[in-house]
Amino acid sequence: MNTVGLYVAAKPLSPDNNYFEIVIVAPGKYSLIGIGLVPFKYPLDSQPGWKEFSVGYHADDGQLYKASGFGSPFGEKCNIGDIMGCGIKFAKNEEKFKQAVNVFFTRNGREVGTVTVPFPPGGLYPAVGMHSDGEVVRLKLCAELNGNKPDGMVRDDLPKRKKCKEIVLNALGLNTWEEVQDSYDQADNMLQFTGDVSTSEGRIQFLTRALDLAKIAVGRRLKDDFKRKYLTTSVKGIPCVKYMVHG
Repeated sequence: MNTVGLYVAAKPLSPDNNYFEIVIVAPGKYSLIGIGLVPFKYPLDSQPGWKEFSVGYHADDGQLYKASGFGSPFGEKCNIGDIMGCGIKFAKNEEKFKQAVNVFFTRNGREVGTVTVPFPPGGLYPAVGMHSDGEVVRLKLCAELNGNKPDGMVRDDLPKRKKCKEIVLNALGLNTWEEVQDSYDQADNMLQFTGDVSTSEGRIQFLTRALDLAKIAVGRRLKDDFKRKYLTTSVKGIPCVKYMVHG
């Protein structure tokens, strides 16, 4: 097992930008992935929540870590495809949130729980920790909660996301969702499609967009076939996104 690798954002959360998310693209060997908030100059070999003034929700055990290496029961475990979020419910009174803030965590767009933490000088910074080989996450620093994504897809529409996955697996002749990771950027594609996959036309539109991102030979072949038959529009990228790999 490797040492912890920690990403810390350049700017702290603020009332204007109070929430961020990660998508677990690959859980790696043990899914030792943590999301949370840390103070300025936090040690980069520690998970969010392990040290003073920090708090974190960890994927492998679903526990909450608050300024301690020992967690407490909090939410469900998270794995491939799950969306983990973290934000601050800033008080309207600035003096109040300079002392302590209510930090909340989400799983797949639904709030898991809230915890009050001290608000250190300089604020609290978004942080993502990874601790085992093969872990890959997609970080979105400008996420929105309880509304539409910038691309227009409602984040609570999990049955639709599942159906989209099944369509791609069948079309590419793949057996598992893990195999799709190397064939195209499934995270961006899944979150960008706004059509109705329950209809034949919707499935064609979805597959065309999926295959536009394909990188393997079968994907390129199918992509060319679809392009010859159907007119499609280009897929725009989602802003404020980073990919991180551990190991």
